[in-house]
Amino acid sequence: MGGIAFFFVGAVLFVTALMMMGKAEPKSVGIFHGLVGILMLAMVIKLFFVPPYDYFTATILLLFIFTYIPVCASFTFGLDSKALGWYCLVVALATIPVGMHIFGVASKTSILLWIYGGLWFCFFLLMGLGRTGLAKFVSYYTLVVSVLALVPGYLMIIEKW
Repeated sequence: MGGIAFFFVGAVLFVTALMMMGKAEPKSVGIFHGLVGILMLAMVIKLFFVPPYDYFTATILLLFIFTYIPVCASFTFGLDSKALGWYCLVVALATIPVGMHIFGVASKTSILLWIYGGLWFCFFLLMGLGRTGLAKFVSYYTLVVSVLALVPGYLMIIEKW
């Protein structure tokens, strides 16, 4: 199940990077954020209500879901994203102890989580603080992170991770 989440997160980050580079419209990218949020929400429901329960993973997924759904709304309806930017700071900071907690069991996942934390920190700088001078860097970083989600996600799906 984790591979599916990583794979589709990579895909939505890919189209987000393209949007940041002027190659896609926010409204169309927003739809993909909504779909990824719904997919991950279905995973969370399973983790909460179907044995074996995994509240830790469900909570971490919710942390990210609460960015995908607001991004969908922001891109689709043109809403202000300043509060979302500040929420991205919370997500970025949360990845530090979570990655440390799982490092001994899942070191590769921890490293990916910290990379995502770095990206979400960049989103905080862009949306929360309005540091638009970083937009070009963040668009390329988002593109790199999209690949760093797609490839491991695919490898997890085919059980080669």
